[in-house]
Amino acid sequence: MTEYKISFGVALAAAAAVMVVGAGSATAAPPSAFLGSWDGHGRQIVVKPGGAATVSVASGAANVEKWTAKWGPAEGRIDVAFVKRTFHHGDTADFGIKPGKHWLGRLTTVRGYTVLEFNPGLQGVYWCRPDAGRAGVCGA
Repeated sequence: MTEYKISFGVALAAAAAVMVVGAGSATAAPPSAFLGSWDGHGRQIVVKPGGAATVSVASGAANVEKWTAKWGPAEGRIDVAFVKRTFHHGDTADFGIKPGKHWLGRLTTVRGYTVLEFNPGLQGVYWCRPDAGRAGVCGA
């Protein structure tokens, strides 16, 4: 069983985002649909061809982690496995990321925009393409 943990601040922000934005509708997607940069307030994942990815997560201005990861398709979803932390600053203990940890992501539609959502554990925390980010779907 995979354990998912997020900080209280991220969980609170996610809950607020769900209340403001609302739940999305999920779709199965081919692996190529996940390629590219997905961003949100204090977070970014870049999904690269060939199975590599980079992930950056932050809480506040001073708590940051950056990771290398591998990804693969998972029945219309994306499975991201964390490999190595490449940078950290501040208190990142509540991020709960460690080598071998997996996030399972899916594409969903929120307010007409396709967004990436990792679930369980990060439900309602959306990762956006630039157009959706400018629309306020993925945080401040």
